[in-house]
Amino acid sequence: SINLGGALIKIRDESRELYDTAWTLGLIRSAAISLVIVISASFLPALMNEPRLENVIYVIALLPLIQGMGNTRFIEFEKNLNYRPAFINNIITKILSATITVSIAVIYQNYWALIIGSMASSLISASLSYILLPNLSRLDLSRVREIFGFTAWLSGVSILSALNTRADNFIVGGFLDTKHVGYYRVGEELTTLPTGELVGPLTAALFPAFSEIAHEPEKLKTNVLEASSILSALTLPASFGFAFLAEDIVRLLVGEQWLFVTPMIQILTPMIGLQTLSATASSVCMATGRTRDLFYSEIIFFIVRLTAIFTGVIFWGFAGIIGGRVISGLTYFSIGNWRLTRAIHVPYFLPILQAWRSILSTLLMICVLWIYHHASFVDVAQFHLFLRLGSSVAVGVIAYTAVHGLLWMLSGYPHGPEERFLGMVRSLRNSTI
Repeated sequence: SINLGGALIKIRDESRELYDTAWTLGLIRSAAISLVIVISASFLPALMNEPRLENVIYVIALLPLIQGMGNTRFIEFEKNLNYRPAFINNIITKILSATITVSIAVIYQNYWALIIGSMASSLISASLSYILLPNLSRLDLSRVREIFGFTAWLSGVSILSALNTRADNFIVGGFLDTKHVGYYRVGEELTTLPTGELVGPLTAALFPAFSEIAHEPEKLKTNVLEASSILSALTLPASFGFAFLAEDIVRLLVGEQWLFVTPMIQILTPMIGLQTLSATASSVCMATGRTRDLFYSEIIFFIVRLTAIFTGVIFWGFAGIIGGRVISGLTYFSIGNWRLTRAIHVPYFLPILQAWRSILSTLLMICVLWIYHHASFVDVAQFHLFLRLGSSVAVGVIAYTAVHGLLWMLSGYPHGPEERFLGMVRSLRNSTI
């Protein structure tokens, strides 16, 4: 796919021709996707022995077209670091589309509720983009060369990234039985819970911010390292704590019958947490125009991930897939750190050293949780599941915050996540007074 939003943020130009060209390209891309979906209606229903699927496919084909008609100028808010309109759009869209979906499901009680709900979500979001920022888009291709100059490599990155996130599911489905496929899908969903809704929005905000200061190398370096340390301070305790409490979390969220996935969560969730130490790499590479680095590193990651998972599942089955994911995760972390250090010209291990307080605080938090769960004066095993999990989370948060604060104080109060956190607390306190 073409990364049109990234191009509009990177190209520091507010001309109508640029936005209209992006809108036209988006419309062409959407039309092409819709055409492919319509063509699939000629063979998919027969292939799946489900004649009703044909009408569903025709309706689904409208989705890309609706999404492609959205207001490209809406990216101006993100470009100017104003995320309130996007938040409003997201909240209103979710509330209205959920209401429509539930209403149709209650009245008609069939699968069309989900399909119409998805259509409504895309239509509402596209409409709100024009309501929140009035604009009349028109067909224009005058700035194609400039946009493609930025997006050419990123288009390859998007395709490889999509293959990376889906390849393991195809391998699992091809080599394992239905039971283990189910285990893997559930484990995958739970593994991404502590960081999925946190890292994405935070890193999305970094690209426009870094683009603003890309021409100031020292300022960019300082901000990138600070952003990396803040991400680490949030995601390391969340992912490692989640892994430590995985058994109770599985019991609470999906039930005893899914406890088989606990080791998968305990191994892969910390791996995802470690990868956040270089999570700012993509944003800073885009901001500095190093899109070729992103493409080449994505190729390396794709080859390693596919080889590791494929080899693992052939020789060791389900456990081999987990091992392959660990190898590919370590590869992603190494490549991400390499991209980061090339972009801002710092030593390879500096981003890791910047997060030393978060790393040490996380390890000590896990020690405290282990003591809490195993000390003779706290019979955790007798607690109700919800109480045990809730009290463990509270103990972990208190331990992590206390250790982090102490290390910050002993380090002489350097700039970092602690200072940002205290600033937020002061702002909230002043706003309530």
